[in-house]
Amino acid sequence: MGRRDFVGRAGVFAVGLGIGAAVAAGPWVASADTSSPFDFGDFANIAAGGAAADSAPSFDFSDMSLSVDGMTLFQDGTATATSGTGDFAFADGAGSIANATGGAGNTAIADGAGAGSTADGGTGDYASATGIDSFANANGTSDYASASGYESSANTFIDSDTTVIANGADSSVVIDANKDLGIADGTNSTAGAEGTNDIAAVFGNDSAANVIEGNDDIAAVSGSNSSAQALEGTTDVAAVYGDGSTAGAGFGSGDLAAVVGDGQSAYAELASGATTVVPSSLAEIFDPSLATGSADALLLTDLLGLL
Repeated sequence: MGRRDFVGRAGVFAVGLGIGAAVAAGPWVASADTSSPFDFGDFANIAAGGAAADSAPSFDFSDMSLSVDGMTLFQDGTATATSGTGDFAFADGAGSIANATGGAGNTAIADGAGAGSTADGGTGDYASATGIDSFANANGTSDYASASGYESSANTFIDSDTTVIANGADSSVVIDANKDLGIADGTNSTAGAEGTNDIAAVFGNDSAANVIEGNDDIAAVSGSNSSAQALEGTTDVAAVYGDGSTAGAGFGSGDLAAVVGDGQSAYAELASGATTVVPSSLAEIFDPSLATGSADALLLTDLLGLL
C-alpha cells in the first residue's frame, strides 16, 4: 500500500470518529518541514513584552534555556537546552531538558517543570513536551512527537515519517516502526504500534489501542475503558465505538472486528477476510432513522469501506 493510500485510509477512518479535520491537518500527512516551527520574531516580541505576548504561551524566565545551531543564546535557572548544528532546543521550567542533536533540522521543546524532549535520531525530527514531567522523544528521521499533559509521554524509536501524539494526564504513545500514526487522546490512555503504515488511536479515558507486528493495520478506540488490538496481520481493523468494550483482529489479512456500543466484544482472528460486527445485525445500525448521519452509522460505513 502506497503512502497516499495509507493517508486516505487514515482520513476515512477519522471522519467516522468525527476527528477528520484534526487528523487531516496533522503534520504526518505532508512531508516533514525541517525548519523550526518556533518563530524567532515572536520570541523576541515576547521577551520584550510586545503584542505577541498575549497569544503566546506563558514563559517562566527564571528557569529557561535556549540553544540554536549549537550555541546557547539564553540560560537561567535549572532548565537545560542543547542543540547541534542546524538544530533548535528550548526548555522552560524547573529541571526541564530539551535536546536537539544528531542531525540538522531537529527541534526539541520542553515546557513545564521536569519536562523533557529529545530530537536526536536523524534529521528533521520534532519533539515537544508540555506539562509537568511530560516527555517526548523523536528518535528517527522526519518524526513528530508531541506529549501534552501531566506525566504524558510520546515516543518514536529509530523510525521515519512517524507521528505520535499523547494528549492527557498519564497518556502514553510508543511507536517502534515506520510511517505509523499513534494517538492517545485522554487521561491514562495508551497507544502503540510495531509495524509499518499502521494506525493506533485512542480517543477516551483509560483505553488502549495496539498494533503488534502488523502492516497497514488499524486499532482504534472511541470511548472509555475500552481496548482494540490488531495482531500479526495485514490490512486488519479492530475498532471500538463505546465504553467498556473490546475488539481484536489478527493472524490474517483483511479482517474486521468492530464494536458499536457499551460492554461488548468482537473478535475476527485466524482467518482472512473474517468480519465480526457487534451488534450482529447491521440493520440495528443502518436504521432509516440514522440515515442523516449518526456517528455509529458513519463509523461502520467507513470501517467496512477500508477493506
